[in-house]
Amino acid sequence: MKIDLHVHSEFSPDSRFALDEISTLSEQYELPVICITDHDSVDGCLKMREKYPDLKVLPGMELGLAEGDFLVYSLNIDLLKSMLNKKIKSVFDLPRSPEEALVWAHPLTRRFRESDSPFAEGEMLAKVMDHIDGLEVYNSKILIHVTLGQEPAGYAENLIQLTRKFGKAAVGGSDSHQFYNYLKAWTRVPPELASAAGVVEAIKKGLTVPEYDPLYYQRLTDYLEKSARL
Repeated sequence: MKIDLHVHSEFSPDSRFALDEISTLSEQYELPVICITDHDSVDGCLKMREKYPDLKVLPGMELGLAEGDFLVYSLNIDLLKSMLNKKIKSVFDLPRSPEEALVWAHPLTRRFRESDSPFAEGEMLAKVMDHIDGLEVYNSKILIHVTLGQEPAGYAENLIQLTRKFGKAAVGGSDSHQFYNYLKAWTRVPPELASAAGVVEAIKKGLTVPEYDPLYYQRLTDYLEKSARL
């Protein structure tokens, strides 16, 4: 089963991806589960459930914290709301529960490597890894940054090595803010876990496989190379 684990709807202030578009595209792609991860909000998840009660929705959100951006998934909406109400500033203050999965979104990107944050290396990296369930190793926006040389060519491969070293899940997500990059990177979970609850279980047990659309990446590369020659 495919699922896009990093999707911003119109309920994120920087996104123009309407819930109706997400629903339509998800139906076209025959996705059994939809995930919404708006910035510091579960309103998009709640509205999607209200408008489309027949859809299976995995609620999530993206939290901007001192150590980076983190994706939290749980069927327990009250649990997610409690995290927002506490106005948590550090990943180490996020409560861990069997009901939720925690993934580091686009980890160790340039803006954190070049900052004064100590969390990108050494003991602090190990502490972050010990507190989370997985890393987002494929992200359609990061594919652009790699193509432009803003991230190293081996960015994803390095993250995969980290997941193996620390025994964490490797996942993929589009980080889509508009329709055109939805499901350009995704996560595959075993068919027996093809449910919203199953996705959380798959992440926590490291049973996920990150994937991306190679045609999208090739077209992107060709376009950027052609633009550079003009």
